[in-house]
Amino acid sequence: MKSGVLCCLLMLMSWTSWAKNIPVYGVISVGQGKVDTSIGEFDGLSYKLGVGFPFHRQWTFEAGSFVMVNQDDISLQNAEFESQGLFLALLGRAKGDNGELFYRLGVRRNDYRLEASNDCGEETPCVVEKSVASGVVGLGFDFNLGDEYQLRLEAEQSWGQDGFESRGVYLGFKVNF
Repeated sequence: MKSGVLCCLLMLMSWTSWAKNIPVYGVISVGQGKVDTSIGEFDGLSYKLGVGFPFHRQWTFEAGSFVMVNQDDISLQNAEFESQGLFLALLGRAKGDNGELFYRLGVRRNDYRLEASNDCGEETPCVVEKSVASGVVGLGFDFNLGDEYQLRLEAEQSWGQDGFESRGVYLGFKVNF
């Protein structure tokens, strides 16, 4: 649902930017993520969908949606874990001939859910759902593939409430509208 809303927002903003000649970009990234919570450690496939607005030659505002992990049968038998949410970030950029180096400082809302089908004793609840806020830092490079397209390589780390911690490495495709 969140990803669908973000896709519609991205299409609307790309049309608006084309109509008004305002710079905007869209990016989709896939990678490997790891989440540490008070429940345990989980890792698996991750993806992000975002939209960015350069407002200065060195600064960009980026917002988006992510699914950090969707993994079956992790450390608990017959368990499923998923973490998703929204992020807002400020990117500092340094342009070069081959692309641009960037760092990310931001915040995100992480909603995670663990569903286990084991015996649900007092120590292990059947379903755990939590929402936590976290800060995020990252470093990456957008390689030029042409005037409008770039290949993104990035790594990020976040720390949040209740011992929440996540990290990920992503490969993405960026389109400048």
